Amino acid sequence: MVRDNVKRYPDGWGEPRPLTRLVFCAGCGGKCYCHRLINGKKIPTFVCGNYGKIPIVTKCQSRHAISAEVLQTLISTTLNEVKKIIEIDESELIE
Repeated sequence: MVRDNVKRYPDGWGEPRPLTRLVFCAGCGGKCYCHRLINGKKIPTFVCGNYGKIPIVTKCQSRHAISAEVLQTLISTTLNEVKKIIEIDESELIE
């Protein structure tokens, strides 16, 4: 059978990304889904689910995609900055 040679992952994509179901498109507010893109390379990327939907008129005008690793780095950096502000002056954060 042709499909016998296809490599499968346990849940379709392997381990779920930590931010699955928590990422939304900045353009349209739709859910972003994690896909592996770029010529079969395993690069997890969150992509707007409303882009390119059938019918041809899409709800989102742009692809709006971000690498899962880049997104995790941005979140980590932001949380570290908030932690530093709290350590210096908690009242500044409240303002």
